[in-house]
Amino acid sequence: MASKILVDELAPQSHATDVTIATGKKIAGAITQLKMTGGAAGNIIETDVSGNLSFIAPTVGLSNSSQFRITADFVGAANPITLNWELLDSPVGFGQLGPAVVETGGTFSYPAGGTGLGYWLVEFKTMTDGSAHSHIVIDISTTTNNSTYAKAAEDRAGTYYGYCNPTCSFIQKVVDITQDKVKFNFNYTAITVTTHGDTAFNETTATFTKLGVL
Repeated sequence: MASKILVDELAPQSHATDVTIATGKKIAGAITQLKMTGGAAGNIIETDVSGNLSFIAPTVGLSNSSQFRITADFVGAANPITLNWELLDSPVGFGQLGPAVVETGGTFSYPAGGTGLGYWLVEFKTMTDGSAHSHIVIDISTTTNNSTYAKAAEDRAGTYYGYCNPTCSFIQKVVDITQDKVKFNFNYTAITVTTHGDTAFNETTATFTKLGVL
């Protein structure tokens, strides 16, 4: 017959250290026998780097999504696009999920307070027209040191007296919101082109969606 000890509490003799389980050993029992107090219904247990445990509400689905648009047309190149960005505020039914991405002079940074850390899908879509044979090049550029930017995604399109919609995307890993940032560039060759924007509806947009945590 196996031995059994019945106690209400386990504590080390000196009360100066923790009770530890030897390597390779385990605490076994049925679900009904093992219980922890605290938390709320549906909570999960989270640990920090020091081994402390806490109850938290699980994240279900996406937690953050922000969309920006250009509010007015511009002609020619922009490296980066610095003017006339706005966070969506119309029409009726527009949405934003969680704390918003922040735009300052064409530089986009992620929300503070830990919310911005994680994997973000960045999407850049333009609405452009030109005369004769127009060639458009757009790109997403990112930095990990808030200084040196590198091209992360690119798309090209051409039009002949018409419209085109070059679009590109990139998943950015954000580990430091003060260093990991994004800019959007627009270039053309041969014939000058017009990139369209409006304050009432979307034409040229930048969309940020958080896919997961680190």
